[in-house]
Amino acid sequence: MTVATATGLTMVMRLRPLASVPRLSEPEEPADDGLAAWAAQVLECEEACLLVDGQGRVVAMSAGCGRMLDLDPTATVGAPLLDVMVLVDFSATGVPITDAAPYAPPLRSLASGGMARGLVRLRRRDRLRTYDVVGVPLAGGSGALAFLNEL
Repeated sequence: MTVATATGLTMVMRLRPLASVPRLSEPEEPADDGLAAWAAQVLECEEACLLVDGQGRVVAMSAGCGRMLDLDPTATVGAPLLDVMVLVDFSATGVPITDAAPYAPPLRSLASGGMARGLVRLRRRDRLRTYDVVGVPLAGGSGALAFLNEL
């Protein structure tokens, strides 16, 4: 096929039948930013830890974390972290914090891109519990890993 351009140049194009054009192979699994590999490690971990994605949803929770927080780890997957861990203030009655994202170390680490550490207080089974929590962002902002220790 010959095509004349506006500049007066002539281009010759040879078109191949569609059947002869190589096709790109479809990926077997969608890209997950490495979260699947991290989730597998969290599930094997004996320490109390959890993994959240870039939107702050729980991807995985270790059995030790589930025991510590009185939660079923599999039931938390996909839930927003602040629905799973309802933070309360340090008053005697433990009033729920309405805008808790700045106080949750895993979410702070996602926002800042750096490690975040802090004390968080949760109400579990009519008891107030305090935890030391460290949040570490994953490369590329795909998620954050958090480790918890009850005080």
